[in-house]
Amino acid sequence: MPRPHTTWRWIISCLMLGSTGGFIRVASTAEGIPPEDVTYRSMAEALQVPDKVHFLNLSHQDLKVLPATIGQLIHLQTLQAAGNQFTTLPQELGRCTALITLDLRSNRFREVPSVIGQLRSLRTLDLNNNQLVRLSPAIGQLTRVTALFVANNQLRSLPREIGNMSSLAFLIIDNNQLASLPETLGQLNNLHEILAFNNRLTRLPATLAQLPHLSKLWVSRNPIPPAEQQRWRTSLPNVDVQFE
Repeated sequence: MPRPHTTWRWIISCLMLGSTGGFIRVASTAEGIPPEDVTYRSMAEALQVPDKVHFLNLSHQDLKVLPATIGQLIHLQTLQAAGNQFTTLPQELGRCTALITLDLRSNRFREVPSVIGQLRSLRTLDLNNNQLVRLSPAIGQLTRVTALFVANNQLRSLPREIGNMSSLAFLIIDNNQLASLPETLGQLNNLHEILAFNNRLTRLPATLAQLPHLSKLWVSRNPIPPAEQQRWRTSLPNVDVQFE
């Protein structure tokens, strides 16, 4: 069996490839690569050709804030900003309406900044390894997101509005403090995988049984009673259900 975190890393790699049409090329325009195919690694560099920037990687630069000038990159498709010290995001990010992939792993967010709700083209949102204590109901506005990563946080609940994320296929919520899951998850007809191990769940919402494409339900290391575990194994005979 693959390690759970290996699984979601593979998923996000595939999604990023799919959204960008191939491997992101890190180079300079001097090498003859069109500006829109270059991955820029600083705001200063990107702002030299703001209308051409599709890929921006600011990861692991010990940044405390994302500059408001990010709003000038109106064609930005992929923003990688993992491993910084962000606690919030500028409202100007909402102008980046072409953004497809947003990687904010390993920052210091305690709440999902509301501006993310304006990014209606977003497909992949990664907020793993932050300090999140809640998800805003605005998360439900992201109807094109197919993969939501909020593992290794401090979440105690998920908003019922998550049921409005109609394109969601992969929900990664392991290593939180979740005591329950909303019944509205049963509205997510495109949901394929739920990774929710190492939480505080004692039961699962009955509506999960009606998900037509669910293939993986990993809820090991939760205090779910044996009788409840057996009921779910019986209810979902074609799903990879793991309680242990």
